[in-house]
Amino acid sequence: MRVFGFPFPAARSGVTLIELLFVLVVLGILLALAAPSLHAHVGRARMNATLEALRGDINYARAVAVRAGDRVEVRFDPNQKHACVTRYAVVVLAAQERVVKNVDLGSAAAGVCLSHNQEPGNRLVFNSRG
Repeated sequence: MRVFGFPFPAARSGVTLIELLFVLVVLGILLALAAPSLHAHVGRARMNATLEALRGDINYARAVAVRAGDRVEVRFDPNQKHACVTRYAVVVLAAQERVVKNVDLGSAAAGVCLSHNQEPGNRLVFNSRG
């Protein structure tokens, strides 16, 4: 059989547009079902990363206190809008106060709210014995 002067193959190869659309619809449905769990996973990963960074900085403050033989504070700066901690600093309380590290959680911790029950002063203090 010839169509428009070209031989028409007896056996077709490839896929039709309908088959391609069907596969795309099935993939879209599967992605729509997986998206909420993926979103929750991203939130948990962001929270875990923020908490690991805070834990590392608290351990760092303790090590600086022992090494320097002075008191060291981790000062938390809560956001005035949400009462969540968005920044904190590690400060050596020697004769002259010295900020060793400033941390701004910013966009890295978007959606994570660090809060505490330290009243008053919003700080965590380590002495020379850790």
